[in-house]
Formats: sequence, structure tokens, C-alpha cells
Amino acid sequence: MKKILICLSIGLICFTQAHAQESNDKTVVLETLGVLSAVTVYNTYLAIGAVADGYGTTYDAEYAISLMNEQSAFLGETQKQLDQLIVTNFLDENDKAFVGKTSECVNYLRNEAEAMAKYVKSEAQADLDSYNFYRDRAWKLIEDLLGLKED
Repeated sequence: MKKILICLSIGLICFTQAHAQESNDKTVVLETLGVLSAVTVYNTYLAIGAVADGYGTTYDAEYAISLMNEQSAFLGETQKQLDQLIVTNFLDENDKAFVGKTSECVNYLRNEAEAMAKYVKSEAQADLDSYNFYRDRAWKLIEDLLGLKED
């Protein structure tokens, strides 16, 4: 956890240095967007995984599906907002790239939640494989966005 907080801080510093010449208000908005994006993708990844781990012991099928459907709905709306932000004139090209990667990650997380709900309904290996595929893709982007990759 300490490493993640350090990486978030470093990422935030790098994100804000690119905007030092811009107004203070815009910088605050961009910093806030960066922090909220990082926290959202990381915590959502953990939440989906926690439900998957707890399915069958802590969570019954109905509740696990309900939680995954909620995650999917939240993530769908989040992705729409991120995609709308990309087409505005508010962001420079570097910021658009960051928001684009975040949107892609949110999409993987949404697909992961949907695959988990489908697996709970079917218990089919193909659905479990789909869940793991999207989980792996999401984590790779989270590592990239948060600077967690170890060289």
C-alpha cells in the first residue's frame, strides 16, 4: 500500500508539472481528475476481485450478480463521461491520452464485472476465462496509469 501511495504521489507530481504554466484553477481540476481516476480504477479492481473471491462463501449468486451489475452500470457511466471529456477543448494532448487510457481501463473493468456476473450464472469455464482476460488487461493498464510497473 505504501508503494502505491508513493506511485500516486509521483504520478500526480508528473501530471501537474506539465501544467505549471496553466491557471491554478485548471491545475487543481486536472490534479483532482488524476487522483480520482487512479483511486477509481484501483479500488474498482479490488472490489470486483473481492466479490469474485467471496462468491460461494461470503456472497451468494444473487448478491454477487447484483454487485457486479452495479459496478458495470457505474463504470458504463464513468466511461461515457471520460469519453465526453476527451472531445472537449479543456484538455491538451497529454491529458487526452491519460483520460483515454483511463477510459480504456474502465471499459476493461466493466467487461470484467459483466464476465463475473455471467460466470456466476453459468459457471462455464469460458465465462471464467473471459473474466480473467479482462482482469489481466485492466491490471496492466492500472499498472501503467499508476506507475506501478517494476522495471
